[in-house]
Amino acid sequence: MTTPANESVDVFRDTPVRYFGYSNELGESFKAFISKGLYRSTYAVAIAYGLSDALDKGYKAKLACEESDARVRVGLKSESAASSTISVMPCSSTSEKLSTKSDHSTQVALAVADTFVWQLFASVALPGIFINRAVAATQQALKSQEAELSKATPERAVHGRFFSRISRHPSLLRWAPTAVGLGLIPLIIHPIDYSVTW
Repeated sequence: MTTPANESVDVFRDTPVRYFGYSNELGESFKAFISKGLYRSTYAVAIAYGLSDALDKGYKAKLACEESDARVRVGLKSESAASSTISVMPCSSTSEKLSTKSDHSTQVALAVADTFVWQLFASVALPGIFINRAVAATQQALKSQEAELSKATPERAVHGRFFSRISRHPSLLRWAPTAVGLGLIPLIIHPIDYSVTW
């Protein structure tokens, strides 16, 4: 992903690190082949990625508040001391007034909460549910088609010719749902990211 020269690169969203957030989709796709512990660990990796991104955004919000206050302090020192009181405004304000420590904490907490909720939806919950249901639907479709083939009459045999070929290869039946899950991952990443952004 490329960004304009005047913007900094967000390691968690603009680099391949972003794909750690989708590790649970791999777990959903390979669920039939991996242990329950490994399956759950794919969710742990995705949640840890989301938490890391949230903490990074909180740290950046803290730095932005401190930088904003430093600019205001420099401006206040250069002005004549006309008043002994200073109004307090949030650090995200465009006003040239100092912010309080609680304003900083609020901005940091909001940045962390907003990012973590976004990550839980965009990286963990929605893609995980989507892949899980797609894999389950594929498994169910193959099982029902296999059951139909076992009862097939010669007239219906033409309809099931494709599935009858597949049913001769049990490994294809077993791996088909996984292939569907893996194939959907690149197709759902960006639409889910954009639909969850508010």
